Amino acid sequence: MTTGRFTVILVDDNDDHCMLIEDMLVSQGFAEKVTRFADAETALTHLRDPHPGRKGSAAHQPDFIFLDIRLPGMNGIELLRQLKGNQATRHIPVIMLTTSQREEEVRDSFAVGACGYVVKPVDFTVLAEKIRALKIYWEQASEMPTLEHAA
Repeated sequence: MTTGRFTVILVDDNDDHCMLIEDMLVSQGFAEKVTRFADAETALTHLRDPHPGRKGSAAHQPDFIFLDIRLPGMNGIELLRQLKGNQATRHIPVIMLTTSQREEEVRDSFAVGACGYVVKPVDFTVLAEKIRALKIYWEQASEMPTLEHAA
């Protein structure tokens, strides 16, 4: 069982949503640190080389990635496909966090390797409850991979 706050990467191009989501992740005790990217390409570049000079250093990768589907350029499902196809990033849990309720996007996300799919509700107090539930699940009910097992 893992306890404590997590480091999170949030990939979303909506500034208003990001401010609210980041605040909720921190205020609900889920995230200690949130790093945001507005597009998939920049996030992928960071994840492949989070700190120049320490290429492939898993110690600097996030505990979680929250990923929107609709992004400029590469979409979130394609980014997820790239992350799960890479030895260095496939162990990172990715939770889709999007406004889309389309069944095919839910199905495609899980088929490619998402560990969760959360629809951004219109009422952000509902989102706060969903984040609180995620925190409880990941801290109390689920095991996280250790860096030794992830490499």
